[in-house]
Amino acid sequence: MGAYSDPVSLGRIDVEQRGTQLWARIAGHSDAQLYRGAGDSFCLDAAANLFMPGVTLWRDAAGPAQYFVTREGVGHRLSMKA
Repeated sequence: MGAYSDPVSLGRIDVEQRGTQLWARIAGHSDAQLYRGAGDSFCLDAAANLFMPGVTLWRDAAGPAQYFVTREGVGHRLSMKA
């Protein structure tokens, strides 16, 4: 969970946990549920009107995901959310 920024394509991306599910809010779009594929790979709910079949939350040795990665863009982590 956290906030990410892609200054070229996606804008600000906020990822949060609601209950047991992860949700993403991408600038200018409705909230979209992230459905786990395998490991740190997800698919966005199609109801959000976003064409992003795959999302990967890339981690590094520090722990929390540092990148929100899609075919449309890459967001770098801004901060952690509580």
